Amino acid sequence: MSTEALLGAWVATGFSLCIYSFLYKDNPFFKLSEHIFVGVSMGYLLTITYYEVMVNKLYSPMVHQGRWWLFIPAILGLLMLSRFIPPLSWMSRISFAFILGVSSGVSIPRQISSFILQQVQGTLKPLAT
Repeated sequence: MSTEALLGAWVATGFSLCIYSFLYKDNPFFKLSEHIFVGVSMGYLLTITYYEVMVNKLYSPMVHQGRWWLFIPAILGLLMLSRFIPPLSWMSRISFAFILGVSSGVSIPRQISSFILQQVQGTLKPLAT
């Protein structure tokens, strides 16, 4: 086993014990390990999201493949983030309305077809053939 793997295993064991120390009482070891865990998780999540979504699924197809229509979902995503800027928070309603409208338009006909029409069709069949 390499030194880095051994050190990682000991650090993980230490943080696990710090997390389990909450069973005794709320203490500084638990708070420290909780903050480190949340911080590392958020950093990892933001890095993966940036490279997998922003670079691989948005920037590269737009620039290298010429799929410029992807600019529309990018703008809608940025408009969702305008919710956190109080003077511009009204602009987020545009994105939410678009997403709600598209998802309703896609899901409502499927729900009606699969649940309501299938049951009505079953009641219209003759009992004896």
